[in-house]
Amino acid sequence: MINTLYLSKIHDERWYAEMVKEIWDRGYVMLPQFLSKEGFELLSTAARALCNKKSADLEGSAGAELARSTEVMTIFNGLYKARCEKEGVGYVPIDPKKQMMGFPYKDARDGKKTKETEYHYDGAYVNATLAIVMPETGGELIAFPNLRTSKNALLIKIFSRALRHLPFLRQVVPHVIARSTPNDLCLFFGDRTFHGVEPIGSGERLIMTINAHW
Repeated sequence: MINTLYLSKIHDERWYAEMVKEIWDRGYVMLPQFLSKEGFELLSTAARALCNKKSADLEGSAGAELARSTEVMTIFNGLYKARCEKEGVGYVPIDPKKQMMGFPYKDARDGKKTKETEYHYDGAYVNATLAIVMPETGGELIAFPNLRTSKNALLIKIFSRALRHLPFLRQVVPHVIARSTPNDLCLFFGDRTFHGVEPIGSGERLIMTINAHW
């Protein structure tokens, strides 16, 4: 299912080190056209049938097959191993059984109102979003890179809570917008980076999330 461009890199440790550096510096890394044309069509069909479903409801689907595939697990483990080397901590391979996935969906057609994806951290080693359908404007992941570290944990907890509940504060605090188009894979570390998605005003937003949970 994965684009041959990325299949040619999945055993290259330098590629993972470069991605970790970019995530450290910018908060995320984007891999355009991540799936093959056929793979993306297959996943899109599955996603349409499973909007807003999560891991337990995706067993046996193309989404579960992708999330736990040898190729995706190799990429996640390569990225996590490079992260461990960056942080100077021990590396233990990610467990495929703890790959959590979902197809979150927002529908703003015909004047419908949508809700924000609440800003949060994740208890995960590696996070990924794969865009399937995106509105003309909005719907991107908005992130406050590497906000949570081991330093000043209490202060960051208070500040993160303020960011979650005060939209005006999110507008003035420096952040990044991970702009993506269908079939772009966005990789980031959700336990370090505070992130969420604003409501969309028109069209549809359908993505796949894959999180390597603790």
